[in-house]
Amino acid sequence: MLVVLSSLLGIVVVLWSVRALLKPLLKARSRTDVATYFNTHNANLQTGLRISEVGVTAEARHSHDMSHHRTTAGIRFLATVTTPALFLVGNAMLIDAAGANVPAHLAPWLGLALLGVCLWYLVYIWSYAIELTRDTIRIPSPFLVRRSFPLSELTDLTDTGGYHAKLRFRSGRRAEVLKYVVGRDALMAALERHVTASSEGACQNSRRSKPSVAGFSR
Repeated sequence: MLVVLSSLLGIVVVLWSVRALLKPLLKARSRTDVATYFNTHNANLQTGLRISEVGVTAEARHSHDMSHHRTTAGIRFLATVTTPALFLVGNAMLIDAAGANVPAHLAPWLGLALLGVCLWYLVYIWSYAIELTRDTIRIPSPFLVRRSFPLSELTDLTDTGGYHAKLRFRSGRRAEVLKYVVGRDALMAALERHVTASSEGACQNSRRSKPSVAGFSR
């Protein structure tokens, strides 16, 4: 029950933060104001992506037949610096809104929920690691539980252009992997090889199972 309540409070805080983020946009009176708003946030995103790149060329740790691709030093630094700042800003917003837009008795609980979300994010980034073997990939979920996927069923690898790449499997399962991990090039190359092998295998199976014309005429 406590976990559910904390999650609901966290959602409220996130929505409140999104509202505050969009407030300048909603108040923009001209097309120039809107363009400036998006250009500023796009520049901030690009800066964050460049910082997150620091460490992607480092070699992944190997044990037996498994490679461990942990998050880069860049994204860990970014999360460690920005998360406390976001908490301080969000908490200050809650204090200012207490008694006005937010009931005074609810503000402290929302602050605790925001703190919980920030702590969860730090734990998620610092503990995140993709584990790759010859036939399996293990990916951490947002709930800090690793999920296993068979690489023989990997059919698609899509770069979203942001922090994640999307994986799609023949069974219909989908997953996202954080791109800012050590040994990223080797990881992505291995995944692309499995996508190619899976596609070629599907084509060969299709040709084998396709009846010949002579078979139909008999």
